[in-house]
Amino acid sequence: MSRPASAENIAKILLPDILTFNFNSNAGFLNGRKLTDDVIDIELNLVTKGAVTTDGVGPHTDLLDEFPYLGRPHGIGEKDEQD
Repeated sequence: MSRPASAENIAKILLPDILTFNFNSNAGFLNGRKLTDDVIDIELNLVTKGAVTTDGVGPHTDLLDEFPYLGRPHGIGEKDEQD
């Protein structure tokens, strides 16, 4: 597969024109985002073929039991050091 075709196929996976959800699957990213999925790291790893594996910011670990469900936003320069 040529590089442009490969890039196009990856773009179609990451940026589809549809939204699907499989209720029979516990899978997160690409089947629907779990609040604890580190989607940016997953995408960076995929599009760079493993050359870049992290943005240095972890997923939320301070989830709330009610809306808005996510805790405080990550701060600038903050890694995984949430209060």
